[in-house]
Amino acid sequence: MINRLVLLAAVVVASVGLASAQLESGSFTDPYGWNVGDRSSGELSFQGGAVKVSMEVKSSTNSGRSYYVVTFRNTTSSTISFGARVTDEDADETSFRLTIPAGESRRWGEHLDAKLRWVYVIVGSVDYR
Repeated sequence: MINRLVLLAAVVVASVGLASAQLESGSFTDPYGWNVGDRSSGELSFQGGAVKVSMEVKSSTNSGRSYYVVTFRNTTSSTISFGARVTDEDADETSFRLTIPAGESRRWGEHLDAKLRWVYVIVGSVDYR
């Protein structure tokens, strides 16, 4: 019985490790805080370069907030699908799913606090179609 419990615990731990290993996170950082009109100076690269991400900050109608618009670009020759998240904290799960044809981009916007110093992007495993 104890051997089975140890084996079950090992399988659960291994499964959790595999799930989190499929997620990649990165951040856009500005030491003074992001302002409306700011754009990232470069791109984040995820999943072996299959997904490139850039960011710009737009004004928001919500007081004390900004609208952080992230562009996800498919750099492959296939349609890809993946989970993603844009947040103000380093998270460990995705919150939406994107499907992007080869060579195209999709934009996603999130209302977050104005003048954030870090905007985190999480990308899950890419499925090729």
